[in-house]
Amino acid sequence: NYAVPKPDRDLFHLYYQVVESDYFQSLGFTVKYYDQATGKFDKRAIKKAINRIVENNRAYYPNLNPATGSLKFDSLPDFARSFLLMIRNLEMVKTD
Repeated sequence: NYAVPKPDRDLFHLYYQVVESDYFQSLGFTVKYYDQATGKFDKRAIKKAINRIVENNRAYYPNLNPATGSLKFDSLPDFARSFLLMIRNLEMVKTD
């Protein structure tokens, strides 16, 4: 099976919700992870969403442990890079 693992799909969806927050707002999503006008992140909501993804996938991916402490919230490019590196470093071994 060559499909992208579900935790990766969920995390990439969250990534786009952060970096394209205005677009997701226009679609009716209520959580605004990033405010482009002020350049401010909702760090707590982002980390909570990551933890929710981990918990929802814990049964099949017990070693899923994203390093949320390595996320950088200084700017959107810094966040994007740190988030993608966090995803890259995940142990994505599925148990049946």
